[in-house]
Amino acid sequence: MCAIGGPEPRNTGRLTVGSLILKFPTASHPSTISDYQNTRMSALECLTTSKRPEFHTPNVGAINCIAIDSLDQSQFLLAGGADSSLTIYDLASYTTIDLNKGREEVTLGPDYAKGFECITRVPRGHAHRFGVSCVQWWPFDNGMFVSGFFDGAIKAWDTNTAADGEVYTFHLGDDSEDSTGGGHRVYSFDISATGQHSLIAPATTHPSIRLLDLRTTASTHTLRGHKRGSILSVQWSPTKPHLLASGAADGSVRLWDIRRADACLTALDLDQASPFGAEGATAPKYLTKTPVDSRRAHRNAVNALKWLPDGHSILTAGCDESVRLWRDLDTTPTAENARNSLVNYGPLIRNKYPQSLYMCLATDLPPMPSSEGGTEETRYSLFFPSDSGQILVFDVFSGALVAELERPLPPTSKKDRPKRSLNFSGQLARTTCVTPRGGDTFEYYSGALDGTITRWHMSNQDVATSEANNHGDDGKNSSDSDSSDYEEYANDFTL
Repeated sequence: MCAIGGPEPRNTGRLTVGSLILKFPTASHPSTISDYQNTRMSALECLTTSKRPEFHTPNVGAINCIAIDSLDQSQFLLAGGADSSLTIYDLASYTTIDLNKGREEVTLGPDYAKGFECITRVPRGHAHRFGVSCVQWWPFDNGMFVSGFFDGAIKAWDTNTAADGEVYTFHLGDDSEDSTGGGHRVYSFDISATGQHSLIAPATTHPSIRLLDLRTTASTHTLRGHKRGSILSVQWSPTKPHLLASGAADGSVRLWDIRRADACLTALDLDQASPFGAEGATAPKYLTKTPVDSRRAHRNAVNALKWLPDGHSILTAGCDESVRLWRDLDTTPTAENARNSLVNYGPLIRNKYPQSLYMCLATDLPPMPSSEGGTEETRYSLFFPSDSGQILVFDVFSGALVAELERPLPPTSKKDRPKRSLNFSGQLARTTCVTPRGGDTFEYYSGALDGTITRWHMSNQDVATSEANNHGDDGKNSSDSDSSDYEEYANDFTL
């Protein structure tokens, strides 16, 4: 299978899904922990975006999810719209585009700007009636991607023939025990990046998780444990292919070992806590006595999960407008070692909607020596898409607010341009997702309910100023920050 212009991944085998042959790793996939090892904290404070839209997104309504392939160049961005459309952009093609091309508003004329070229599009209504809830690339080959829809289907697509239809469809709910003839709504799903199996874990309106195998195109088994309500978020461990985390609408978070008949290992309890940094036998620990079925990680629905790359900790976000860091998951998680680290991320988080939220991590500082010396600890930053429209950047271990990223309003010089970027309260429309580009670039991409995709990067002037601040220079030779040449950006953002 030939991927869409991307480099061939190394050390790969084969996996067949219908008529689609996929590359599959035969060796462990390299970790992305070191992608940003040399990036300073000041770089996050310098992130900026273009004042003009850089993505042509006609008639998509809202951008519910985005994903960037994880190959060396991280070249292709996949966006899922609330209108059921799917769009692939080439991040290596920065050219002149017409932002109004294909829009239904006939009164709008051409609006040319520098932006990223759309190379493939599945138009709305072509595959489903309802919106796209989640998209992911196959982790080791950009020749395939997977999408989930609110009508209860998960589809596998060949990138070269996406416009002609999907390769295979999983219909969730049609053969379940409580099926009423319609599929369960798919909120999100996750594909393991370890390369040890080809299972898809979906989060649906049903309290059980049906694991789907891309290799056999069948459901392998069902994880039962959540007692009521929908499951809003799932994520595989980045280091243990058998370990899965899930968050539900009742505020519970469960950890699963899919190798076991009794798969549920434990449920996280917010009352079982130990302050972050307190280690050893003298560390204060408050062991829970609450039964597993009554434990809650949040006081409202849990709609986002994010493992730290080392697999020892996990971040959870809930509609109680809180984020929690859970530690001591480096061994088999049990009720005794999974604990709330009590890190406070402040009062600015806005997260009220019981819909899957896609946050991301950045390794923005070099490893720091531990207090004992010798052992180093990697520093992480959390990019959190807030209901306020901002992206809040926190230091994971301290909870300190590092930056507040606020996207600009699109220009309104044309009278007929729809002003979708503001909600009824006059605030920016809610940001739904954010993801890093990876590779050698220091770039992040976010999607919002106003249908915009935003690229966050460091301007040339910010790079020069950051260098000057770190070397005691006045930075007088910095170049213009408003340069629109993407080739120049790419040279300046490499680490």
